[in-house]
Amino acid sequence: MLRWLTQQNNVTVSENYRCLGMSNLIEKLISLKVILEEMEEDLGLAPLSEFEKNIYLAAQALKSPDNTVNTNQLRGHSFTQSMSRPTFFRTLQSLEEKELIARSDIKKTGLFVVTAS
Repeated sequence: MLRWLTQQNNVTVSENYRCLGMSNLIEKLISLKVILEEMEEDLGLAPLSEFEKNIYLAAQALKSPDNTVNTNQLRGHSFTQSMSRPTFFRTLQSLEEKELIARSDIKKTGLFVVTAS
């Protein structure tokens, strides 16, 4: 939103902070967090760990028309880049166990099907 405000009104970010007030920005951030948590609950994602949510959402964002995504794509996504390799693969296994992703029949390793939407 802040980026949109600066582009639309040709003002700097610091001017936006002064105009909106920090407490107003914090209130908006809190509102967004509440909305996000409600959406995660509605989609059944609330019980997932943050790592699981990040990989699952990256898989949804990157999946091809046949619902497949490869691990190299997933590892490169901004949601997963900061994860250690062991955490990434443990989390993939956890998502498999929860049946949110499945190994593809097309390729033995590195290709997954996003099974839920």
